[in-house]
Amino acid sequence: MAANLGAYSDKAIQRLTGEVGVFTGTKLYEQAPHRLFVKMEFEQEPYLGCLLTHDAGFAVQLHKFLQNHIGLTIKEIGDLDLSHTL
Repeated sequence: MAANLGAYSDKAIQRLTGEVGVFTGTKLYEQAPHRLFVKMEFEQEPYLGCLLTHDAGFAVQLHKFLQNHIGLTIKEIGDLDLSHTL
């Protein structure tokens, strides 16, 4: 799985590193079934990332799981235990 986060406002693109910001949701698109777009906010600016998966079903499962965790920090999202999904 790969991730890339960048700002999607009119300002110059700012790339973030580390577990910063607040998770605001995910988006799936039928045209890209192996990609899960991840939305977050950092310093009142919206950011969009893309998780690339090898399995479209996993992208859907992760999307559904993450809907229950909107509002958590990215650090908290990273610390979530997913072992029960294996």
